[in-house]
Amino acid sequence: MKIKKYLGMYSVTGGKPVTGELRINKADTSVTLHSNEPLSVIRDGIIIEGVAYSGEYVTLIDCISLGQETHIKNSQKNYFSRIFPHFVTIGNCYLEPIKNYIKSIEFSTNDLDALFYDYDAFGVVTDSKKIIDAIIQDRGKTRPVETVEDPIIAYFSGKLTILTTKTEIGTISVRHQPTYNLGGPMGVYIKKPISYLTLSRSANKF
Repeated sequence: MKIKKYLGMYSVTGGKPVTGELRINKADTSVTLHSNEPLSVIRDGIIIEGVAYSGEYVTLIDCISLGQETHIKNSQKNYFSRIFPHFVTIGNCYLEPIKNYIKSIEFSTNDLDALFYDYDAFGVVTDSKKIIDAIIQDRGKTRPVETVEDPIIAYFSGKLTILTTKTEIGTISVRHQPTYNLGGPMGVYIKKPISYLTLSRSANKF
């Protein structure tokens, strides 16, 4: 996993914002705050809010202190605090954990494609001489498209939802999210990123 960094201004439970950098790196995820003034004591379980210079709103939930340091250089004191957040949210607003307003959760794992093996959703038709003319008929209206021997057609069936099922905690759905280009001299592709699993609730929110 590539380390993601969010440099910006962070504040501890509504305190004065200070410069900080969030590094997302699995179990080594942490945020480092630094200031030329003494930093607040970090008590376990606090919430830290920040705005990255790239524009994202960051909420760090259930934080614990990993230690504070004071560095002195040329008679100037600089204060540092390293903090571990148990949960991180990044988006266009802060997340208030005590409020009941999350409607859905979307996540992925490395083995979703193996667990929900949708073999026929993507494929290639190599023996497509009988159908290639019908497929490119609309494109041929703007300029002629020459078809000769051995055309190849790649396809996505259009089946975005692999499955949907209702459970006691909400509706669980697994979906494809393919990407593709329009083709050209460099070729054409239909890419199948990792599938996503969504847990949603309509009447009763989380």
